[in-house]
Amino acid sequence: MGIGQNINLFISFGAGLLSFLTPCVLPLVPAYISLIGGLTFQDIKNARYKKSSLVARSLVFVAGFTVVFVLMGVFLWGAFHLAGSLTSVLNIVAGSVVILLGLNVIFDFLSFLNREKRVSPAAKPATALGVFVAGLAMGAGWSPCIGPLLGGIIALSASGDTFWGVANLASYSLGLGLPFVALALAFVPVSARLDKIKKHFNALRIASGVLLILIGLLILLGQFTGLNIATFQFGSFLENAYLTDPWAPRAVFAACYFALGALPLVFWLVGLRKREAGQKIPVPAVRIVWLSLFTALTILELSGILQSALFFASWLSTGEISHF
Repeated sequence: MGIGQNINLFISFGAGLLSFLTPCVLPLVPAYISLIGGLTFQDIKNARYKKSSLVARSLVFVAGFTVVFVLMGVFLWGAFHLAGSLTSVLNIVAGSVVILLGLNVIFDFLSFLNREKRVSPAAKPATALGVFVAGLAMGAGWSPCIGPLLGGIIALSASGDTFWGVANLASYSLGLGLPFVALALAFVPVSARLDKIKKHFNALRIASGVLLILIGLLILLGQFTGLNIATFQFGSFLENAYLTDPWAPRAVFAACYFALGALPLVFWLVGLRKREAGQKIPVPAVRIVWLSLFTALTILELSGILQSALFFASWLSTGEISHF
């Protein structure tokens, strides 16, 4: 795996997450979950459904729009590479278009991109095949406000080979689809968190625009050349630092693991201050499991059993994982 492709996959996944958090997708999530599961809103809210069935149907739904996105990418990849000698010109054109889309996400000056073209099946699908077709329909006609981000990933994919183009679009679909699966597992607690995100729509919109502009610039520059060199150098630096003095990198990674584990618990403790005095509220089990997992990673890192610095150094400098 090339270094630049590693970065592409992360960018694609992040773009998928941002697409899910757009104003035209997030507020309609209950409707999508209802459609996927063939359930009423009351069934979902009161958890009157079989989680395993809804998760399976969610995965089929995600597979449906993934197929559409990948086919779009493959078609554009073919058109891009048929041009052959015009590759550098097409990089400039594609990069410029993506930058324009990014600026429009921030400043909203292209009004025709705001027209809704969402496709919804007339009835809730009763079978897995129906759910898959619903996913195809959503992928084919989803609201234009995910269009710029999806277009940026397709443009990014078109300048590479077919395999990595498919991988980028699959990664984008994973970022867009994972929240649907998470909601199928625990609709009430997850949707409560998502409701809090809605007040940050403006910041998310700006972040989406900035990501698109970054992608456009990278396409113009031609496959992350400068970024690849910097990534390789950082990977080499990290490996040399570990081989010279392993305790310093271990301490840094251990501190990061512990902080990640403790953060949700800290937020919960802060939230306790806003509740009534004397009210006994048990620590949520998921936070205990989360803290336990990252505490274990912290101990493994400090003991030298887990060598995260070498793991990331190998991945960053070669694009492969050769240390465990």
